[in-house]
Amino acid sequence: MKAVAREHLVVPDAVVQAVLSQGKVEEAPHNLYNYPARFAPTFPHEVIKAFSRKGELVLDPFCGGGTTLLEAMRLKRRAAGMDVSSLAAFIARAKTTPLSVHDRYAIDAWLNCMGDEEPAAPAVDTWGTAEEREHYERNCPEDAKVFFKWAVDKVTLLPKPRQQAFARLVLLSVGQWALDCKSTTRSLQELKGEYFKRLRASFEAYFDFLTAAADANELPRCRLASLRRVINRDAEASEDEGRIPKTWLPAQLVVTSPPYPGVHVVYHRWQVRGRKETPAPFWLANQRDGAGASFYMLGSRHEENLETYFTRLQGVYASLRALLAENALVFQLVAFSKPSWQLDAFLGAMELAGYSEVYVDSDADCVVDGRIWRYVPGRKWYARTQGKIPASKEVLLIHRPLPVAAGGPTISA
Repeated sequence: MKAVAREHLVVPDAVVQAVLSQGKVEEAPHNLYNYPARFAPTFPHEVIKAFSRKGELVLDPFCGGGTTLLEAMRLKRRAAGMDVSSLAAFIARAKTTPLSVHDRYAIDAWLNCMGDEEPAAPAVDTWGTAEEREHYERNCPEDAKVFFKWAVDKVTLLPKPRQQAFARLVLLSVGQWALDCKSTTRSLQELKGEYFKRLRASFEAYFDFLTAAADANELPRCRLASLRRVINRDAEASEDEGRIPKTWLPAQLVVTSPPYPGVHVVYHRWQVRGRKETPAPFWLANQRDGAGASFYMLGSRHEENLETYFTRLQGVYASLRALLAENALVFQLVAFSKPSWQLDAFLGAMELAGYSEVYVDSDADCVVDGRIWRYVPGRKWYARTQGKIPASKEVLLIHRPLPVAAGGPTISA
């Protein structure tokens, strides 16, 4: 049987170093919420710069907190992201929505009005039904619950939806700082102080980042969001997604990090005081969540052979082919609980979906069998306690759609 030639891609050193980066994400708006299993912005930035051109569409079918979208906009590309989580879609949309000078004045005035107020739960709780409140407040410490109720009530006093979205985004970052994987609790005054500090500090950096992106694209700041689409949906059957303008298609590049097969990642909850979970992030973002972990992970991590995961992964990428250019490249950072067999299963699903793997042409020590491997930075406490297990490492996989004649599935646009 004739061996199939392996395609090799020369990857610039800047991309290799970006994949290996262990630095903390400190720049707003990237740092306004630490979405689980995210990558540092230097990774999509260098990949987009090296493997796409200005004006082209960059796609992320598992967009999470919107890192790829922000860097695509910054580099004068169009950006489209999909995520099945309404929380992720909210975060990505809020991070990529510019604010104006008038928004700054409104937020400053709002903060000044609350400056001397002691946080207290409102007399009448208008958010959701009693059953919903019981669900979303579950396992939330009492002081945090009171503070969140007060803050959510105050957010509604901001006159513009985009101002409210920014205030909720910062509130999410404070809640994550105070609760997620923490064993101690914060007082009402500590929570309020941190919220006010982050609102004031992050607004300037957020404003400057998106203003610079608008200037780079020669657009008024208010028009910057026209360069992106954030779509709350499962990426399966996305070939007929009408919310991506036809004039933007086809996409030349995919930069993403899909759910890790078999790896414990909590996308939809905060873990409080050990392994207790709270769905409070959805409450603070004014979103709804009625699904378990497997909904966000393409399947249960406990399923033998992870058949559901790999079937759904194949479905996602088979449908995405209709949105991609023939010479498009797909960059994915992935970790595995058992790479000895899951890597081959992942590559098999991509092949069945109509893609061929592209190998990295580099002599760097991190490149093994044509793939870049790295240790994952910023792992949570429950992962760190296990030491360097297989899931401690991620691999960069690169693929290209197979020509239709090569036997890959085709979906009409």
